[in-house]
Amino acid sequence: MRSGLKPPPALIQALALIKRCAAEVNRHLNLLAPNLAEAITQASDEVTAGRLDDQFVVDLYQTGSERPPT
Repeated sequence: MRSGLKPPPALIQALALIKRCAAEVNRHLNLLAPNLAEAITQASDEVTAGRLDDQFVVDLYQTGSERPPT
């Protein structure tokens, strides 16, 4: 069952910011290659700026745990 609701842009932007920070920290700790960290940072900046809003189409409550019909 789907609700028809999309995640609020503020939630998507907050998750992008977390991803960006994680990439920066992991690059600093040499746990992530600089080119990968830069790619994540750039993508996160695009998401935060709202340029990719149309790419987040999964239902707000979709968890992949729907029960099969009985």
